[in-house]
Amino acid sequence: MIKCPKCGAELADGTTVCPKCGAPITIAPTTLKEETAPAAGKTPLDSKLAGALAGGIIGIVACIIGIFFAGIICGCIAIATGIAGIVTSTKAMKEGKRGGLTMAALIVSIVSVGFGAIILILTIISTIIAAAAAVA
Repeated sequence: MIKCPKCGAELADGTTVCPKCGAPITIAPTTLKEETAPAAGKTPLDSKLAGALAGGIIGIVACIIGIFFAGIICGCIAIATGIAGIVTSTKAMKEGKRGGLTMAALIVSIVSVGFGAIILILTIISTIIAAAAAVA
């Protein structure tokens, strides 16, 4: 349904003259938004999945740093970024995005959480052993 621009009467689609007031009805052509198609064979990069993959990679890097330096902090960072990556990639899978980037983000995030947990546990154990040795 359209409205007459002069009197505001409800008109059927395709009406050219308002039957109530006689005003000519002109319908402006609608402008269609041109969708940009991705290059042949390429799909656009999903920024959330790229972020999930980056989060997992940051977690793994944090674990590597945690081996040599502040293990508790790096272990926590690895676990946090890994969990965020798992949540994001799982949501993407539920939305039907099951491509390689989704799987990579999920796998790297799971590895990040696992390594982070190992670093965290080993750091806590070594701290307890060091404290016990200092007391004795």
